[in-house]
Amino acid sequence: MRFLTTLLFIFSLASCYPSQVFKTASNNVFLKGNSCVFENDSVKIEYNLWAERGVVSFELYNKLNTPLYIDWKTSAYITSNRSLNYWQDETVKTTITDNSLFLNSNSKSVSKSVKYDRVSIIPPLSVISKSTYNILPKEYHKKTKYSVGHYKPDNTPISFRSYLAISSSEDFKGTVNYIDNSFYVYQVDEVKSKNKKPSPDSFWIIASK
Repeated sequence: MRFLTTLLFIFSLASCYPSQVFKTASNNVFLKGNSCVFENDSVKIEYNLWAERGVVSFELYNKLNTPLYIDWKTSAYITSNRSLNYWQDETVKTTITDNSLFLNSNSKSVSKSVKYDRVSIIPPLSVISKSTYNILPKEYHKKTKYSVGHYKPDNTPISFRSYLAISSSEDFKGTVNYIDNSFYVYQVDEVKSKNKKPSPDSFWIIASK
Protein backbone atom coordinates (compact mmCIF):
# COMPACT_ATOMS: atom_id res chain seq x y z
CA MET A 1 0.00 0.00 0.00
CA ARG A 2 2.86 2.36 0.88
CA PHE A 3 4.51 1.58 -2.47
CA LEU A 4 1.30 2.42 -4.36
CA THR A 5 0.93 5.67 -2.41
CA THR A 6 4.51 6.64 -3.29
CA LEU A 7 3.91 5.94 -6.98
CA LEU A 8 0.74 8.05 -6.97
CA PHE A 9 2.63 10.88 -5.26
CA ILE A 10 5.44 10.77 -7.84
CA PHE A 11 2.93 10.73 -10.72
CA SER A 12 1.02 13.65 -9.23
CA LEU A 13 4.22 15.62 -8.72
CA ALA A 14 5.43 14.93 -12.28
CA SER A 15 2.14 16.09 -13.76
CA CYS A 16 2.74 19.51 -12.20
CA TYR A 17 6.20 19.98 -13.70
CA PRO A 18 6.26 22.66 -16.38
CA SER A 19 6.53 21.62 -20.02
CA GLN A 20 7.59 23.69 -22.97
CA VAL A 21 5.36 23.23 -26.00
CA PHE A 22 6.77 24.05 -29.44
CA LYS A 23 4.31 24.99 -32.19
CA THR A 24 5.51 24.68 -35.78
CA ALA A 25 4.60 26.26 -39.08
CA SER A 26 5.46 25.46 -42.70
CA ASN A 27 5.18 27.07 -46.10
CA ASN A 28 3.80 23.93 -47.76
CA VAL A 29 2.43 21.71 -44.95
CA PHE A 30 -0.85 22.80 -43.39
CA LEU A 31 -2.80 21.77 -40.32
CA LYS A 32 -5.98 19.94 -41.32
CA GLY A 33 -7.90 18.16 -38.57
CA ASN A 34 -5.66 15.61 -36.87
CA SER A 35 -2.73 15.89 -39.28
CA CYS A 36 -0.33 18.31 -40.90
CA VAL A 37 -0.88 17.76 -44.61
CA PHE A 38 1.15 18.21 -47.79
CA GLU A 39 -0.64 17.31 -51.02
CA ASN A 40 -0.03 17.42 -54.75
CA ASP A 41 -1.44 15.58 -57.77
CA SER A 42 0.25 12.27 -56.95
CA VAL A 43 0.75 12.01 -53.18
CA LYS A 44 -0.67 13.10 -49.87
CA ILE A 45 1.64 13.22 -46.83
CA GLU A 46 0.25 13.49 -43.31
CA TYR A 47 2.65 14.40 -40.49
CA ASN A 48 2.15 14.05 -36.74
CA LEU A 49 4.95 15.59 -34.65
CA TRP A 50 3.34 15.23 -31.22
CA ALA A 51 5.67 13.46 -28.80
CA GLU A 52 8.21 14.31 -26.13
CA ARG A 53 11.14 15.88 -28.03
CA GLY A 54 9.01 15.59 -31.19
CA VAL A 55 9.09 12.82 -33.78
CA VAL A 56 9.26 12.92 -37.57
CA SER A 57 6.30 10.61 -38.17
CA PHE A 58 4.33 10.59 -41.41
CA GLU A 59 2.06 8.58 -43.68
CA LEU A 60 2.51 8.82 -47.43
CA TYR A 61 -0.53 8.03 -49.60
CA ASN A 62 -0.25 7.22 -53.31
CA LYS A 63 -3.17 8.92 -55.06
CA LEU A 64 -2.40 7.37 -58.45
CA ASN A 65 -3.58 4.19 -60.13
CA THR A 66 0.04 3.16 -60.74
CA PRO A 67 2.82 2.30 -58.25
CA LEU A 68 5.22 4.86 -56.83
CA TYR A 69 8.65 4.21 -55.34
CA ILE A 70 10.55 6.06 -52.64
CA ASP A 71 14.33 5.90 -52.28
CA TRP A 72 15.03 6.20 -48.55
CA LYS A 73 18.80 6.62 -49.06
CA THR A 74 18.38 9.79 -51.11
CA SER A 75 15.60 10.93 -48.78
CA ALA A 76 16.57 12.58 -45.53
CA TYR A 77 15.61 14.33 -42.33
CA ILE A 78 17.52 17.61 -42.18
CA THR A 79 18.10 19.55 -38.97
CA SER A 80 20.48 22.47 -38.39
CA ASN A 81 21.65 21.89 -41.99
CA ARG A 82 22.75 18.36 -41.05
CA SER A 83 21.36 15.66 -43.33
CA LEU A 84 20.35 12.30 -41.82
CA ASN A 85 19.29 9.65 -44.33
CA TYR A 86 16.07 7.77 -43.75
CA TRP A 87 17.92 4.56 -44.73
CA GLN A 88 21.16 3.10 -43.43
CA ASP A 89 23.00 0.09 -44.88
CA GLU A 90 22.75 -1.96 -41.72
CA THR A 91 20.97 -4.88 -40.12
CA VAL A 92 18.98 -4.22 -36.96
CA LYS A 93 17.37 -6.48 -34.39
CA THR A 94 13.66 -6.01 -33.94
CA THR A 95 10.70 -7.78 -32.39
CA ILE A 96 8.04 -8.80 -34.88
CA THR A 97 4.53 -9.72 -33.74
CA ASP A 98 2.86 -12.30 -35.98
CA ASN A 99 -0.82 -11.39 -35.94
CA SER A 100 -2.18 -13.96 -38.37
CA LEU A 101 -5.32 -13.15 -40.32
CA PHE A 102 -6.46 -16.76 -40.09
CA LEU A 103 -9.09 -17.68 -37.54
CA ASN A 104 -8.13 -19.64 -34.42
CA SER A 105 -4.44 -18.77 -34.76
CA ASN A 106 -2.28 -17.47 -31.94
CA SER A 107 -0.20 -14.31 -32.25
CA LYS A 108 3.42 -14.53 -31.17
CA SER A 109 6.40 -12.22 -30.90
CA VAL A 110 9.71 -13.22 -32.47
CA SER A 111 13.05 -11.43 -32.29
CA LYS A 112 14.66 -11.23 -35.73
CA SER A 113 17.47 -9.46 -37.54
CA VAL A 114 16.04 -7.26 -40.26
CA LYS A 115 17.64 -5.30 -43.08
CA TYR A 116 15.23 -2.72 -44.40
CA ASP A 117 14.88 -2.13 -48.12
CA ARG A 118 16.48 0.96 -49.56
CA VAL A 119 13.55 1.43 -51.96
CA SER A 120 9.91 0.96 -50.95
CA ILE A 121 7.00 0.45 -53.30
CA ILE A 122 3.80 2.33 -52.63
CA PRO A 123 1.05 0.41 -54.47
CA PRO A 124 -1.76 2.35 -56.13
CA LEU A 125 -4.21 3.98 -53.73
CA SER A 126 -2.33 2.79 -50.64
CA VAL A 127 -0.29 4.24 -47.80
CA ILE A 128 3.06 3.58 -46.12
CA SER A 129 4.23 4.90 -42.75
CA LYS A 130 7.56 6.19 -41.49
CA SER A 131 8.62 7.18 -37.99
CA THR A 132 12.30 7.74 -37.37
CA TYR A 133 14.12 10.71 -35.89
CA ASN A 134 13.30 12.81 -32.87
CA ILE A 135 13.23 16.52 -33.62
CA LEU A 136 15.26 17.18 -30.47
CA PRO A 137 17.90 14.55 -29.59
CA LYS A 138 17.92 13.49 -25.95
CA GLU A 139 21.08 15.45 -25.20
CA TYR A 140 20.00 18.60 -27.03
CA HIS A 141 17.50 20.29 -24.74
CA LYS A 142 18.99 19.41 -21.36
CA LYS A 143 21.43 22.32 -21.51
CA THR A 144 19.03 24.68 -23.24
CA LYS A 145 16.27 26.87 -21.87
CA TYR A 146 14.13 28.08 -24.73
CA SER A 147 12.64 31.54 -24.41
CA VAL A 148 8.86 31.62 -24.34
CA GLY A 149 7.45 33.73 -27.13
CA HIS A 150 6.81 34.14 -30.83
CA TYR A 151 9.41 33.53 -33.56
CA LYS A 152 9.86 34.15 -37.26
CA PRO A 153 11.71 31.93 -39.76
CA ASP A 154 14.85 34.06 -39.47
CA ASN A 155 15.13 33.85 -35.66
CA THR A 156 13.48 30.52 -34.84
CA PRO A 157 15.40 28.36 -32.33
CA ILE A 158 14.47 25.13 -34.16
CA SER A 159 13.94 24.32 -37.82
CA PHE A 160 13.92 21.04 -39.72
CA ARG A 161 12.98 19.48 -43.07
CA SER A 162 11.75 16.19 -44.48
CA TYR A 163 13.17 15.59 -47.96
CA LEU A 164 11.72 12.73 -50.02
CA ALA A 165 12.75 11.29 -53.40
CA ILE A 166 9.81 9.68 -55.24
CA SER A 167 9.59 8.14 -58.70
CA SER A 168 7.21 6.10 -60.85
CA SER A 169 10.23 4.01 -61.90
CA GLU A 170 11.67 1.40 -59.53
CA ASP A 171 15.22 1.95 -60.81
CA PHE A 172 14.81 5.74 -60.56
CA LYS A 173 16.05 6.20 -64.14
CA GLY A 174 12.98 8.15 -65.08
CA THR A 175 11.69 11.40 -63.61
CA VAL A 176 12.36 11.78 -59.89
CA ASN A 177 10.12 14.08 -57.88
CA TYR A 178 11.68 15.68 -54.82
CA ILE A 179 9.36 16.80 -52.04
CA ASP A 180 10.88 19.20 -49.53
CA ASN A 181 8.70 19.85 -46.47
CA SER A 182 10.22 22.44 -44.14
CA PHE A 183 9.10 23.34 -40.62
CA TYR A 184 10.12 25.95 -38.08
CA VAL A 185 9.08 26.64 -34.49
CA TYR A 186 7.05 29.84 -34.39
CA GLN A 187 5.80 29.71 -30.80
CA VAL A 188 7.17 28.39 -27.50
CA ASP A 189 4.77 28.18 -24.56
CA GLU A 190 5.31 26.97 -21.00
CA VAL A 191 2.42 25.09 -19.37
CA LYS A 192 1.87 22.58 -16.60
CA SER A 193 2.48 19.11 -17.98
CA LYS A 194 -1.06 17.99 -17.19
CA ASN A 195 -2.41 20.88 -19.27
CA LYS A 196 -0.66 19.95 -22.52
CA LYS A 197 -3.07 19.69 -25.45
CA PRO A 198 -1.90 17.27 -28.16
CA SER A 199 -1.63 18.73 -31.64
CA PRO A 200 0.02 17.21 -34.76
CA ASP A 201 1.92 20.43 -35.50
CA SER A 202 3.51 20.61 -32.03
CA PHE A 203 5.88 18.77 -29.70
CA TRP A 204 7.06 19.18 -26.12
CA ILE A 205 9.80 18.74 -23.55
CA ILE A 206 9.97 18.87 -19.76
CA ALA A 207 11.23 22.39 -19.11
CA SER A 208 14.79 22.74 -17.80
CA LYS A 209 15.07 24.21 -14.32
